[in-house]
Amino acid sequence: MVEKLQAGGRSAALTAALAIPIALTFLILLYLRSQPDLPLQPAIFATGDWAPYSGKQLPDWGIASAVVASTASEAGYEANLQFMAWSQAYNAAADSRMNRGIRGTFPWYRTAAREREFYYSDALLEVELSIFYNAQNTPQLVEQVDRPGGLDRYRGVRVESYQYHPDIERLLSDAPMVPSAFKAFQQLIENPEVQFVAEARDVGKGILRDYFPEQQIAIEVSEKTWPISVHLLASRKNPNNRRLIEQFNKALAGMKGNGAYNILLADVRGRIDAERAVILHSFSSEGYLEGFLKPSSRESVLLPAGTRVVVEDWGDAYLAPAEVANRPDRVLVRVRAIDSPMKGQMLYVDGRTIRLP
Repeated sequence: MVEKLQAGGRSAALTAALAIPIALTFLILLYLRSQPDLPLQPAIFATGDWAPYSGKQLPDWGIASAVVASTASEAGYEANLQFMAWSQAYNAAADSRMNRGIRGTFPWYRTAAREREFYYSDALLEVELSIFYNAQNTPQLVEQVDRPGGLDRYRGVRVESYQYHPDIERLLSDAPMVPSAFKAFQQLIENPEVQFVAEARDVGKGILRDYFPEQQIAIEVSEKTWPISVHLLASRKNPNNRRLIEQFNKALAGMKGNGAYNILLADVRGRIDAERAVILHSFSSEGYLEGFLKPSSRESVLLPAGTRVVVEDWGDAYLAPAEVANRPDRVLVRVRAIDSPMKGQMLYVDGRTIRLP
C-alpha cells in the first residue's frame, strides 16, 4: 500500500513538473501573440542613378533598389534610400562607423580591394556587361570587337568609382577617367579618340535611348557579354554590419527560395516597361498583326491588336534622314512584347503598326 502511494506521489510530481514548462511556454506564446509587430530598425543605404537598376525616377526606385528594400524589410530593417554621386555613396558607406550613419551602399561589383573594406551581401542581381563602340568613327571595330584581343589597340574611358570585370579592367588600366556613365557615352559620341565604353547592357542602352536618341544610330554593342553580379556593401568599420549582412543574406535566400524574389523582379520590370510601352494596331484590311522572329524571315506569328511592346531598336529609318525615294516600303522595328502570347519575346514588327501613347 505504501509503495502504491509512493508511486502515485512520484507520478503526480512528474506531471506537475512537466506541466510548469508547458504552461510557461503557452503563456509566453500568448503574450507574444498579443504584442504588436516589432518596429523595423531604420537603415540608410546609399545608391546612385544606374537605370533600370537604381534611379529616383523609376518605379520603386529601380530593380536593385526594390530588392534591397524588400529584403531589408524581411530582415527586420526599414530601408531609407539616399541617392548621391557614386564616389560619394561609396566613401560615405566606407567611412560609416555608426548605425545611424549610412549602413551600406549598392549595387556594386565584387573586387578583392572592396572586400577589405566591406562586408558583401549575396548577389542582388546578375547583369551583363557589354562593349559599346562608335561604328562610324571606328568602323574596323565591327569586325574586331568580339575577337580575342580585338580591343587591345583601342582606347576606352573608365567611369569614376567603377571597377570592371578583369578582362575589361586590363583594357582600361591607363584609360582617362570621367565622372559618370553619361559622360562616358558623351565622349564616345563626340570624341574620336574614345573608341569604346564598357557598361551594363541595359544601362548603356537606356542612356543612349534617353539622352542621345539621334546619335545612337552610330553606336553598336558587342555580341560578347561578361556576366557580373552586383551586391550590397556594408563597412567593416561598423561592428554591427556583419550581423546586418548575415540577416540580409538569410532573408534574401528565403525570398529566392519561396519565389518572392522572382515575383518582385517581374513586377518591377513590368512597371518599368509599362512606362515605355507602345501599342500595336493593325493598318491592313485583314485586321491582324504580324511579328517576325528575324528581320529577314518570311515566317511570322500573329499578334492580337492592342499588343503592348517596348521598342528596343527603332532602326536607321527612324533615326537618320533619308530621301523619300530611297525609303523601303516596309520598315521593321525591333520590339519586346510585354503581353500577348509572345510575352517576353523579341520580335520585328512593321513600324506602321506602332502607336505612341
